[in-house]
Amino acid sequence: MNILFIEDKNVLSPSYGAEQRSNLLLRACCKIAHVDLVLFKKYQTTSGIENCQIVYENDMENHLTHWDQIKKLLSFNLGCVRTVNHKQEEIISKLLSKKNYDYIVVRYVPRAIQYGLLKHADRLIIDIDDNPITCLINQLKSSSTSKIKKIYLKIKLPFVKKAYYNIINQIKVPFVSNIEDAKINESKCVHLPNVSFNESVVDLCDFSNTTKRVIWVGLVSYPPNHMGLEHFFEYIYPKVLPKIPDFEVVIVGKYGDYDISKWQKLQGVSVKGFVEDLEHEYSLVRAAIVPCYSGAGTNIKVLEAMRMKRPCITSEYGSRGYDNYFENNHDYLVCKNDEEFVASIIDMLENENRNHTISYNGFEKVSKFFSNDSFMNIVISVFNKLSNK
Repeated sequence: MNILFIEDKNVLSPSYGAEQRSNLLLRACCKIAHVDLVLFKKYQTTSGIENCQIVYENDMENHLTHWDQIKKLLSFNLGCVRTVNHKQEEIISKLLSKKNYDYIVVRYVPRAIQYGLLKHADRLIIDIDDNPITCLINQLKSSSTSKIKKIYLKIKLPFVKKAYYNIINQIKVPFVSNIEDAKINESKCVHLPNVSFNESVVDLCDFSNTTKRVIWVGLVSYPPNHMGLEHFFEYIYPKVLPKIPDFEVVIVGKYGDYDISKWQKLQGVSVKGFVEDLEHEYSLVRAAIVPCYSGAGTNIKVLEAMRMKRPCITSEYGSRGYDNYFENNHDYLVCKNDEEFVASIIDMLENENRNHTISYNGFEKVSKFFSNDSFMNIVISVFNKLSNK
């Protein structure tokens, strides 16, 4: 079996959630077939994965012509999300003409459109991950979206839904990270949950050797992430501080050009950026926070915290897709509002027995349902079924 796998993220040396999921998907494909890898960005790295060969690697930005921008504005389908990059489409077409690929694998619907892959729908496998419809709905709900743009988005929404459903019906296999998204076409969609890429384990929190510190981990520059942090520092942090004067917050993850200076000035807040030893950072905290109020996939930060044996405190939105696996107040803490978030932080920072109970329960569940092996087994099983048809 031959697979063409197309990416523009650093799939071979992943450093955050999206790249890590791509890496797991690539390695799963390589266990069942030979994979030719196309990289539309240079990372100066080698494959290092058995059965994987880089066949194209070059920086290729999606520059839109004025006509493309007009079409993007006026069209009421998924072209509104992304238009075809004809240079990338041409590169892929040449590769497909030279070799008989059984399947083409790509992540995200907009990229499949950008690369001109929908004409190969009969052998196209898309890891949907972030549902385009949910992304659009989140824009509608966002307070930062202008009234004029909201009117435009409301008009566009039914057309995007129709186009998205058509794509799901056409392509060979749609992987979805959130089990709720599988309802679009339950006979075709395959639930491929996000898993914690790092399977290292730290001990339960030692209250005698830790301060009253919580950790947030993620790509700060990703809009749903920094929007969640903005909410936390405006509505939650100020309510915890008077009750716990020695409250500490550590933020770990790349932030790029995003302005983090406003957080660095706050009492007890430390922004560390990317760190080499994430396990060490978790060993110094008593709990993990995931204030999430937008986004279209499932929140891998929830799983990572549980894997690290730290109680995860998250919002209802942050727990999307996990209801079938985890129980609130048993495996993690799901907060309906800011007041519950404040109370949960205080509880996990001061109640050692309850902290340990939540941490242990969460670790047991995430180890059972969300391991790297379970992720790869789902992908391998899908390809085995395809080859047996």
